[in-house]
Amino acid sequence: MLKVLEKEIKNKPMPRIAGQLHVSASCITVTLALASACTPSAKVPQLLSAITQNQSNQVAANLKISTLPNSGTVGSPLGTVVVQMTDASGNLVTTGSDARAAITLSVVSGSGTLLGTDTTQAVSGYATFKNLIFNATGPYTLKASYNSIASPVSNSVSIASCSLVANPSHGPVGTMVDLTGVDFTTGSSMSTNGTTGLSFDHTTTDYLGLVMPNSTTGNITVPTTSWGTCSVAYTVDPTPMATNLQTLTKLVPANKNITGPTSNLIITGISDDGNTIAVGSSGDNSNIGAAWIFSRSGTTWSEQQKIVATDAIGTVNQNPVALSADGNTLVMSSATDNSGIGATWVFTRNAGTWTEQQKIIAPDAIGNAHQAATAMSKDGNTIVISGPNDNTNIGAAWIYTRSGQSWAESTKLVATNAIGAAAMSVSAMSLDGNTVLLTSTTDNGIGATYVFNKNSSGVWTEKAKFANPGSANAGMLGLSGDGNTFAYGDFSDTTGDNGAFWMYRNISGTWSQIGKFSGTGGTAMTYSGESMALSLDGNSIMMSGWKDGANAAGYYQGAIYWFTWNGSTWVQQSRTLPTGQVGTYAQVGLNFALSGDTSVAIVSGNHDNYANGAAWVFQRSGSTWNQKAVLRPTDIVNGGPTPRFGYGYMTPDGTTAVLGSWYDNGGIGAIWVYTQ
Repeated sequence: MLKVLEKEIKNKPMPRIAGQLHVSASCITVTLALASACTPSAKVPQLLSAITQNQSNQVAANLKISTLPNSGTVGSPLGTVVVQMTDASGNLVTTGSDARAAITLSVVSGSGTLLGTDTTQAVSGYATFKNLIFNATGPYTLKASYNSIASPVSNSVSIASCSLVANPSHGPVGTMVDLTGVDFTTGSSMSTNGTTGLSFDHTTTDYLGLVMPNSTTGNITVPTTSWGTCSVAYTVDPTPMATNLQTLTKLVPANKNITGPTSNLIITGISDDGNTIAVGSSGDNSNIGAAWIFSRSGTTWSEQQKIVATDAIGTVNQNPVALSADGNTLVMSSATDNSGIGATWVFTRNAGTWTEQQKIIAPDAIGNAHQAATAMSKDGNTIVISGPNDNTNIGAAWIYTRSGQSWAESTKLVATNAIGAAAMSVSAMSLDGNTVLLTSTTDNGIGATYVFNKNSSGVWTEKAKFANPGSANAGMLGLSGDGNTFAYGDFSDTTGDNGAFWMYRNISGTWSQIGKFSGTGGTAMTYSGESMALSLDGNSIMMSGWKDGANAAGYYQGAIYWFTWNGSTWVQQSRTLPTGQVGTYAQVGLNFALSGDTSVAIVSGNHDNYANGAAWVFQRSGSTWNQKAVLRPTDIVNGGPTPRFGYGYMTPDGTTAVLGSWYDNGGIGAIWVYTQ
């Protein structure tokens, strides 16, 4: 090439030319300084380009792993690994096709496999790897390669066992466990000693799961699709025997603005640890409405705060509807805010003080939809809002999710196969927030239930529609915690108002009606199916028969029925008649509270003792429910209307229960906390 250049220069008149010629093993660079009078050959620029072509097409000759962490853990990204590419003279390859070569890392020694992105494109001679994962412990060495070029073997990197952490490290069935310490990018589910748990939406560093029925002490395991599993020890605490429930205290809001019987007190929920209780009254302060939070420190309960949304528009009957499992998020709603547009408010607690996080109004509602939150997921990060009057009473629902401190609409749910003005509204949401039931009493003149589900990509779709099988006197819908089973009850179905319930189940992604069931062994007009409670996994159901068990005088005492799923159908396991009723109509079975493992049940009989009310405590042994106690507060005040004590909630471990009276002391209302 130099000879060609020399010949070209000699053959052309170039009176004044100065320059420099630099030669190395990999490139030639010529720098010419031409006088203004010089007329260079037309070929000189082309020759200069040809001369420097070697520089623009550097050839890779060596690879070197220049950055490598010396340790890591199984299942978590190793950290940044950098591979450097140089030419034969040791110069970094920054130009040419090799500068953008695809570099691959591989294991030279070690017991496991390198996962994640093990091939990446270089940029100006550097290839950076950021999500390499090892699937087994031990020391490893690596090498980098490109075509026939390979790097020297790297220094050793030590991979330790995964460091999964469970908080808490023990608890009963129904406990929400926060898992940290590994990368959850591809995490799909969790299990407790082999029993699949209920998984919530998770981040790469934080995973929430629920310990489900039949779980036993062992390891919580998080499998992934790429590197195997990671486990941590977890102890499943048994539910104590329900023999020592004692009244701890009676709680009444100190600053309740009484407006008469319509201001009755309603329990919203109790936190999983039993230390926070939310109650509300939509009629407080001339129908403005309010919520009250009670908190426990040691054995002492106190009112923490009265909560009222200050940005409500009009006299709106604010009412709390849900409390998160950790007791730090409260949802309130009003269907009549702003002349029937409706609204939802989210309040959060920080350092013992509750503040409004956000007022939510769906922007895509059509008309005055009467928007009002109906349910919240157990982790407090998903809300479903009903709008039965949306779009001229067709009805709709909205899903809102929280990211950080802000709530945003995920989707609007409308059943496209509804017939007529269905006035669809929300009936239930699964604990993980991924399944929602919408109901209608007017669809096609008979009503219907619509099942919506969120898939792994976060997209909501309608999975099934079921026409109401019973009459207009349907009792209620019950949904299992995992969202895969629901029951529809109709207390007036069958001859003599014995009642019945229909079971629906999601089997391998398809929803089907399993069948119609009625309790057997009861007296006439049992009114079965008006209330019910399903287990977290949907494999057990407790159903009321509050007109069952008539006494000698013909008065209704009530009974409870227990059904279990045997893999193909539902089988009645027992019919239990409570004892110790006082007065005429006890009507036991109008409300249920179940422990997480369904071994303890508290069943209300709010017409007992001439509507003062009572609650029955049962313990299950196999398929038999044994009565353990009858709860009747001694300080209840019958000031008209009658108190009707007995409804309420229980913590998953069955050690704390909160039971209420809507009308204690002339409609003021009160709650009682029981512990064991």
